[in-house]
Amino acid sequence: MKRIAGFSPFVWAALGLLVLSACLIALGRRESEAFPATDSFYPSGTAALHDLIARQGFQVAVDRRPNPRLGKNDVAIAFVFEQTTWSLTEEETQSVPPANRNLRKFIEGGGRALVLPIEKGFHDVSRQMLEASVEVRNTRGNLKRKVTPGTGSIIADFLPLDESKAVPVWVAQEPFLSAYRVGKGTAVVASDGLFATNRFVDKLDNAEVLLSALRAVAEPGSRIVFTEATFGYVRSPGFFESVGKWAEAAWFQCLFLFGVIVYTLGRRFGLPDETRPRQRGTRELLDAVSDTYLRARASQAAMGSALQRADMDLRTVLKLPRDASRGERDRLLPESLSRALARLEAATHEKKVHPKDALELIQNVQQELDDFLGPRSAPVARKPALKA
Repeated sequence: MKRIAGFSPFVWAALGLLVLSACLIALGRRESEAFPATDSFYPSGTAALHDLIARQGFQVAVDRRPNPRLGKNDVAIAFVFEQTTWSLTEEETQSVPPANRNLRKFIEGGGRALVLPIEKGFHDVSRQMLEASVEVRNTRGNLKRKVTPGTGSIIADFLPLDESKAVPVWVAQEPFLSAYRVGKGTAVVASDGLFATNRFVDKLDNAEVLLSALRAVAEPGSRIVFTEATFGYVRSPGFFESVGKWAEAAWFQCLFLFGVIVYTLGRRFGLPDETRPRQRGTRELLDAVSDTYLRARASQAAMGSALQRADMDLRTVLKLPRDASRGERDRLLPESLSRALARLEAATHEKKVHPKDALELIQNVQQELDDFLGPRSAPVARKPALKA
């Protein structure tokens, strides 16, 4: 396929990323069900709310455990979906998520919470409320602000709320945000938590109204905890995460260090070590060849080598040319030496000879050769490389 003129691979990669980003944005805009998680940047997420509260000087935490760990100075922010009405009877209690039951116990024991009910059908509701607004009034300072209304038809049924004892915080025609006394604690409950999601928190006066409701229950120095298990985002932390972020970071550092150690031990650094091999002599070479012949039972090779060496020594002493025949050589030799050489040569042509027999034939030729060459002061023939 020919490359289109004027377009490099980098341009095509950039166009691909642009198309992928557009698809992700389009999917985010069509988000059908609400998922108000603090790590979600989709329209129904609450990442913007998390950052907004952190910038106000509050210490912010996220707890996704079924049993959130809330302290005395903690203020819970809980998004909840609409649930069936229940009381404290054993049968009805089983139908409520554990996180909601634990949050109720926390509030009744003297805790504080900002409860934001929200509908699951986020796409249809948010599309209806994009241009909608309602004016709300603060009952304390008589301030007027405009906010996104929401449907206002959701009830936080997991809390025993007494409407007759509700204290309105922000009011339109009906209470928009109200404070309730639940046991020994306080809960500020919104008629609809839609205005706190990523899509709406920066519109109108939603952020200001939300922060004022939070300050109604959060004292200076309080820790704000998002209890995300109340809408179904449950995740139990691992061992290191439960100890603390420092333990998790230390664990990753240990894994990285282990990888570095494995890598460094598998590679050599610096100059190689210089080794000086031991010099071997002719004796070691002879022993090695002899041992090789012995282990391989190479009798024919040993006999052939001994026969060739004997012939070379005889021709040297008798001053015979290399092309002289064997008959010319044997006429100058004693009969016993000729017979010994003949037997050794015949054995080299046999298919298999026992090492003992081969050694006996070679020793016989060697003895005859020493007797013949001794008086002539000839060079002594080398011993054959064969052991018994």
